[in-house]
Amino acid sequence: MCLEQCVRFEEQKGMEYLYTAVTKMLRLTNDDNLIVNRILEHTPKDAVVFLTGVGKVFPFIRSHNVMNNLHQVLDCVPVVMFYPGTWDGQSLRLFGTITDGNYYRAFPLIV
Repeated sequence: MCLEQCVRFEEQKGMEYLYTAVTKMLRLTNDDNLIVNRILEHTPKDAVVFLTGVGKVFPFIRSHNVMNNLHQVLDCVPVVMFYPGTWDGQSLRLFGTITDGNYYRAFPLIV
């Protein structure tokens, strides 16, 4: 689907409908989350996972959701998320303005 078709689809159906469709398609709230499973399938034991592009997929994929799901199944591999925002010690703020939920295991690599 090209970008113009996606924009028309959003205009016709609304953002909430599009968000629900993406969430269901990627199984983001299920145990068989496609994003988490893809990362697991391609991550050896001695790896470091780098997550990028979280600002590009907002609001369809929430970074705290991916991190919480990854933490449950990928506990021995470090995960580094390049996040376009701020971390105040309790919650992520996308672009410094949009609160993206609590993620208490996160910490900044560069202060």
